[in-house]
Amino acid sequence: MEREDMPSILNEELVRVNTKLKELAEEVKIDKQSSSISFLDREPHKLQTDVRGTILDDEMEKMTEKLKSLEAEVKQRDEKITVLEEELYMRDEEILNAKVVLLKIYPQLNLDDNLDDESDIDRREMGLLNLEDFSVLFPSFSYDDEEAQMHYMQWAMSVDDEQLAQLRTDYGENFYHRFRKVLLEIKVGLRHKVSLKPWNFSERREATIWELLLRIPDIAPILQKRRES
Repeated sequence: MEREDMPSILNEELVRVNTKLKELAEEVKIDKQSSSISFLDREPHKLQTDVRGTILDDEMEKMTEKLKSLEAEVKQRDEKITVLEEELYMRDEEILNAKVVLLKIYPQLNLDDNLDDESDIDRREMGLLNLEDFSVLFPSFSYDDEEAQMHYMQWAMSVDDEQLAQLRTDYGENFYHRFRKVLLEIKVGLRHKVSLKPWNFSERREATIWELLLRIPDIAPILQKRRES
């Protein structure tokens, strides 16, 4: 290689090196821009996620508090219902007591001259379950079997509050309230040694206390004649 050719070769190399440096500089610039764009892309997304998370947490907290409040309201309502139910049963017991006392004083109130005294006897007995309810509790017993009825009565008189609650769970509200009424009749019947309910013979159902009171003037003359005789 001739000496005079050296500057030309060096110039070409310098150009090549400078070009390469420029290309590297552009690549670095592009990398920096990409990194910056990537960062900017990520940060709003992260911020959005954080904001959404905070909003969801707040909503969940509000919903949890609302649920707790509703549960407390339901509990208070159930407690009030229980108190009212017991008050109603106490009132029913007082009314049945009053009706039975009237029958003890005026036994003619529970008789009908136009009907056999045995009429509707299977429905008039105090504390007797209907056939459907009896079959639910004692599916293996015959409803007309006297021993089965005695077994039922003995069992009914031993039922406690825990068993009552279980019957309510197992057989529902309607069954529970019918059975509570039956237990009330057993309790009052035993207290006063009365086996038959006060009866409305024309409508073939249990008589109300007002119906019994309204019948007193009708039987008063009969009682008066008996006293005079």
